[in-house]
This record gives sequence, structure tokens and C-alpha cells, in this order.
Amino acid sequence: MPDADVPNPIHTLMLMQFAQFIDHDLTLTGGTRCDARVNEQVGLTAMHTLWMREHNRVAAELLRLNPGWKDEILYQEARRIVAAEFQHITYNEYLPILLGRDLMKEFDLLLTPSGYSGSYDPQLNAGIVNVFATASYRYGHSLVQLTNHLFEPPGFGFGADLAAFNVQRGRDHGIPSYNDWREFCGMSRITDFSQLADVMSPQAAQSFAQVYKHPDDIDLFAAGVNERPIAGGTLGPTFACSIGEQFRRLKNGDRFWYENGGLESSLNEGIQRWTVTAKTSSMWTWTTGRMNQSGRDFVPHSGRNFSTPSRVPVYTNVTS
Repeated sequence: MPDADVPNPIHTLMLMQFAQFIDHDLTLTGGTRCDARVNEQVGLTAMHTLWMREHNRVAAELLRLNPGWKDEILYQEARRIVAAEFQHITYNEYLPILLGRDLMKEFDLLLTPSGYSGSYDPQLNAGIVNVFATASYRYGHSLVQLTNHLFEPPGFGFGADLAAFNVQRGRDHGIPSYNDWREFCGMSRITDFSQLADVMSPQAAQSFAQVYKHPDDIDLFAAGVNERPIAGGTLGPTFACSIGEQFRRLKNGDRFWYENGGLESSLNEGIQRWTVTAKTSSMWTWTTGRMNQSGRDFVPHSGRNFSTPSRVPVYTNVTS
């Protein structure tokens, strides 16, 4: 798996940063006395700062409308609204690039055009599956230089190998093999190394034949990041299957999902309508007051392709 040392023509680095933000940094806040992961790299620090500012902006707007609310109510209601905005951006902008529209439809990940959704399933476990956390969602490590340059001391010329860490982590967690996950996702098992050339480059297939004794021995992460992308997506079919199933659970198994209607936890109609206007580009404008972004921040754009500043929303009908 080579380092990503040249710009990718399909997506921007923000795709990896957003994935990292979802994966393990969402609850952290940037600052001098915070978890060190927040400031791991400048893009991630900016992402944390953006969402912290958005939370404070929403809280200030709620206070304007409800001056009698106590701090705890303001905090929890702002948190609920910002979580809904984040859910909308994740499923509206981020996942379609990873999975493509066809797989989004197959896993019931497409958003409701307007109003509330009836997709909530109280019997569906919305927890994080081991394979998602340990292997498939670590696909982002293949988008940046992490094979030889992770934790590289200045002037030393060599660092650690995160790809090797991921392979070992999968074994440590007892993640089933690549073939087992292919079978789980409805695909045929690889019985001969030559068949790998049907799903990845011939060079990668040859490398696997040199490293492993049998196709059943292939580690999921190693093969998953080498698969050719599915039509309209960024991921190969095995990782796309695993990630699609996880996000289906996060959407349909969460009673706090922002599209749910008729529940005590449901957003009211006014807030729900505002939530669907959230975009990554508008978030930059709302929280900086001056930065104009492209309408599609996860894909490359020309220097001229910038949107005009989006209007900062003013909430109405917010009483609970």
C-alpha cells in the first residue's frame, strides 16, 4: 500500500479529516489543556474549533429566544441541534463519496427529502461493530503518508508504520479474514491468489501471493485498502459493505436520529427544517464570518469555485 504522496483527483484531504473526526475525536474540544489527539494535525484542530463555535452560536441563539432557560438546558438543546447538523452532513455529503448512491440506497442510507422519517427500528443495535472500528473504518489511513512517516522525528528520516499497526490490531481483536468478510457480504471466496486480480491491481495480487500461504490467511485491512473502488464510490466492495452496514445501524437504530418523528426525542418541525440546510461550506461561513467555501468541500474544486457566504440561520419556533 503506497503512501498517498500526491493529491488525489477524486477527493480532498478533508475527507480523511472528517472521517477521523467521526471515528474518535467527536467529543473532544480543541484547546491547550485538552486531549492531545485534538491537535494531532492542523486540519483536525480546525474541525474541532469549527464545531465548538457552532455549538456556541446555536446556544446563543437559543438564549435569545428563551432568556429564561438555564445553562444546562441551553447546553443540552444546543448539543442536540449540532448533533443533528452533523448527522445531516455525514449522510448528505460524506457517505455518498465513500459508498456511491447505489450502495447508499441498498443500505437505506438515503435521507428523507422533507419532513420526518419512519425508519427507526428499536430492535436494531446502533453500537459500533468491532470490524468497523478495527479494520474497515481505518481506510482513511491509506489516504495520507503514514506508512513510513508516522511519528517521524525531524531529521531522523524514518518513522512507524500505521498500516502494519492496523494489521496487527485486527489480529489482536480476532477479526475474521478477508475471505470470511467477502462471504459475509455476499461475495465469493477467493480460492486462488490469481483471482485477486479481479478486485485489485495485478501487482497487489502478486504481493499477497508472496506474503501469504493461502487466500484464507489474508488480513482484512491489508486487502480492503487495496480493492478497486465500487462504481460511484471511494471504497472497495468489502469495506463499503462493512461501513454501509455500520452507518445503517447508526441511522435506523438511533432513537435520537434527527429525522425521527413522533418520539419524545424528536426535533420539532422548525429545528428539523433548519437542520437540513447544514453543509460543510455553510459551517465554515457561519463560524468564521468571512470564509467562503466551495459547495462541495470533500471533492477538489478550482480556485474560482467558491460559494457566496451563506446566511447565518435565525431560529424560530424553538421552545423545547
